[in-house]
Amino acid sequence: MPKKNQNKEIQTRFRSVDISEVKGSEDSREIEVIWTTGATVRRHDWDGDYDEELVVSDSTVNLERLNSGNAPVLDTHSKSSTDNIVGVVLRAWIENGIGKAIVRISKREDVEGIWQDIQDRILRNLSIGYRVNKFEVTEEDGKVPLYRAVDWEPYEISLVPVGADAGAVVRSQDDKNTCDFVYLGNRNKDNDDMPVPNKENAAETGSQVDAEAIRAEATKKERERIRSINDIATKANLGSDFVARMSAADHSVDKVREFAFDEMAKKSEEVRTSPSIQIGIDYDSKESKRAAIETALAARHSKHVIPEGKAREYMGMSLAEMMRDYTGSKERSSSALVERAMTTSDFPAILANVGHKILIPVYNEAQQSFKSIARIVTVNDFKPSSLVSLGSFPDLKKLKQNGEFEQGKVNESGENIKVETYASSYSITRQSLVNDDVMAFANHFNNIGLVIAKFENKRFWEYVKENGKLADGSALFNASRGNYNATATALSYDAISAARVAMRNQKGLDKEKLGIGPKSLVVSPENETKAEQYCSSVYVPNEADKINVFAGKLAPICEAELSGKDWYLFADPMMNGLTVAYLEGEIGPRVRTSNPDNAEATKISVALDFGVGAAGAYGTYFQKGA
Repeated sequence: MPKKNQNKEIQTRFRSVDISEVKGSEDSREIEVIWTTGATVRRHDWDGDYDEELVVSDSTVNLERLNSGNAPVLDTHSKSSTDNIVGVVLRAWIENGIGKAIVRISKREDVEGIWQDIQDRILRNLSIGYRVNKFEVTEEDGKVPLYRAVDWEPYEISLVPVGADAGAVVRSQDDKNTCDFVYLGNRNKDNDDMPVPNKENAAETGSQVDAEAIRAEATKKERERIRSINDIATKANLGSDFVARMSAADHSVDKVREFAFDEMAKKSEEVRTSPSIQIGIDYDSKESKRAAIETALAARHSKHVIPEGKAREYMGMSLAEMMRDYTGSKERSSSALVERAMTTSDFPAILANVGHKILIPVYNEAQQSFKSIARIVTVNDFKPSSLVSLGSFPDLKKLKQNGEFEQGKVNESGENIKVETYASSYSITRQSLVNDDVMAFANHFNNIGLVIAKFENKRFWEYVKENGKLADGSALFNASRGNYNATATALSYDAISAARVAMRNQKGLDKEKLGIGPKSLVVSPENETKAEQYCSSVYVPNEADKINVFAGKLAPICEAELSGKDWYLFADPMMNGLTVAYLEGEIGPRVRTSNPDNAEATKISVALDFGVGAAGAYGTYFQKGA
């Protein structure tokens, strides 16, 4: 007897295809690809293994999304950012049981490498994301069930480095859709002449009851089941992974309880056999409450902070309510409660930690060109620290017959770097806290993160533009060092080539050629367009060569701290002398609170220990522009 037809939620699915047979136009970047052949693949769910077959025909595949003009070509199915969109599907169709499409690859600079890899047949794997709306299910003794997708819809195509597992599905709760399961019976030895299932006879064997009513009732029951699973997991302390596994499977609530008991038994056994003492988290301790309050306050104003556990409880509370819960006070007046909190040592520290949680991600994400150019080091204190120059170690010499090493001399350039402290302060008043105006506090620290990042970058370029003297008495950029051309020269392909030759010929402390090549071309906004042109893979310097040797080797960097038409070449950070230093253990800004001397304001300070210097002039080049 066939199983009863069902309507339930299933996960979005992936399938991979080899795109080595890609056809297309290099100029338009429009390529023809095969996105499905409808092959049968083995999958697995909580009920066991089954075979999934995609029926590929005009009547079974909904191509509306692929033909909408909005279906994306993604980088490895990632939907987190527009940067992950590398193209668009222009047209899709079915031809002799095969799904084909014309896609256009983006001409954005960050997609150049992907396009080149497609042309060179290095990137050969394609994967589609699709949703199944209806399965016809056939069972046969001794074999796994066959699930034939007779109503399904592809919605995106992805380029992937490795072909996706044919049995892969998306496990996100947001990537589900409702699917009809029509059971066509058991094809056993007593029923060998049962027809192969198709969309037409599936409709005949389906229920005659109103489909919308069935769908609504099934959706309601599934929601109740998921709610029950969450309740069971919460009471058994089994976590989100258990909920995800049980939700994906078609188990009854009673069956889920059995699994929960099994999981609890396993945990109990692990505790009994563990040689160490397991100490749980005391969510009612002041330390836990303090950490949760800090996380909740930061999460309100920073996308980088995710509230978990007890922090979620504080998300909907006012600042006064948080302080009431934290201190256990019975005080009803928000003003009196905040005033009392501000005269303790805990509350100012909480504000400092919140500021730090908000500030640091903004600071880390800010664009700072010096990070692509300078070597980053840490020093132990505020005294001048010696910098080791490239080429300071003695050259290797042939080992003597008696095995004795010949002593070499280590040359020292005499360069050093010194870290200085830079700081500013900010006061948050009792009035703003009584008004629960934490938004102003949070916005201030968002701005501080950007300001400090900009300050570091500005200080670095001030050092470069000052062109100060090194330990040998000569300027950082000096013609005698082979890193400066005093003759004004406009930025051009030939000028960059000449500057590269000069950098290759630069010498170390022992007058040996270092052979360092440039990695970055740094220009002011006036030269940004030219710099991008000369570093582009599609730029042709002349018709004779028809190749740009700088493409992929030289990265253009536009720096707003520069002006005019001067330009620079810099080698890899580990191969040039420019150096940025922080105090050890204090990389980036730090937030501190001063001891409150009254209940009207709390002073918060932000400080940075930072220094700029150079171990030498090697790997750098400065050209006066024209």
